[in-house]
Amino acid sequence: MPEKQERPVTAVNIQRLEDSQLGEAADLVTFVFREMLAPAMAPEGIAHFERLASAEQMRQRATAGAAMYAAFDADRLVGILEVRDSRHVALLFTLPSHQRRGVARALVEAADRHQRLQTVNSSLYAVAAYERCGFRASGPEQLRDGIRFLPMTRQPPVQPSGE
Repeated sequence: MPEKQERPVTAVNIQRLEDSQLGEAADLVTFVFREMLAPAMAPEGIAHFERLASAEQMRQRATAGAAMYAAFDADRLVGILEVRDSRHVALLFTLPSHQRRGVARALVEAADRHQRLQTVNSSLYAVAAYERCGFRASGPEQLRDGIRFLPMTRQPPVQPSGE
């Protein structure tokens, strides 16, 4: 099968997600999930994920300290990143129209300016995207709560020695 072509990079504005934007963010995550991931998932996994992706659950995680970032193309929300424990990518979703355009990378780079992203439980669909951001498989494929994923890690960059 031929490799997917990169699309032109989309210039996006990355900002912290505001509480008033959580409903729109949850809608984006749910839409992308249903389009791209749910068709290959068991009902248990779909139900579990959709509970996690609700605006109320996202709000609770934000209140508990999760950092949430949003990518906007003009005034349209096109991507979302949630970081837990200052290092774990909990959610990273980009609208299908903006995938392979650098939106996910821009979200990761913006988050990295505030914390160092090191771990993710990647859907099998997103492994290549995470690899482009420097993540590598750190264990075998797993199934939890009906959701199949691949644990991945990313090493911190090597700091140059002060010679």
